[in-house]
Amino acid sequence: MKYFAIIDDKQCGPFLPQEMPAVGVRPSTYVWCKGMTDWRPAREVADICRFYRNHIYDICHPAPTPVEESTPTPPAPPVNENIPMRFRSLIPSDMEVPPLDNTEDTTQPPKTWLPLAIIATIFFFFPTGIAAIIMSQRANRQWKEGKTAESHESARKAKMLTGFSICIGLILFALLIRFL
Repeated sequence: MKYFAIIDDKQCGPFLPQEMPAVGVRPSTYVWCKGMTDWRPAREVADICRFYRNHIYDICHPAPTPVEESTPTPPAPPVNENIPMRFRSLIPSDMEVPPLDNTEDTTQPPKTWLPLAIIATIFFFFPTGIAAIIMSQRANRQWKEGKTAESHESARKAKMLTGFSICIGLILFALLIRFL
């Protein structure tokens, strides 16, 4: 099945799932094919998820190649430091994994989460909402001080805390309704 994708705000394609990594389709990229009612993120399309899962498995478990007797076995490379400990057992020890690609544009100021953090604090869950407000203000201050990487990291934390506030608030509200 061939899929169309929205890449850089343009409709591209059609592509086979095997062609998608090369053209930049990511889990958040919207895709569509004949038979679908609307555009959906690639992570929600079963065929694409299946392809990426198999593709990652093939990368992590390469087929063994025959080794000639005269070829010495190379020493094992060092443990990949850029992989969290809990995932290192999934990667063969003789495989070098490239560092993660951070595609975030740090030349632009990070998105401000302050208005949504304030709303989350007032209407949803106070403790993590306050932390989200603090992180959002810290991101703005760090950007003004020229600390671009730190600013983007603080904005990411503000986004996460805002989401936590909203989720926890909705759960508490549902429990309140349930027990009343």
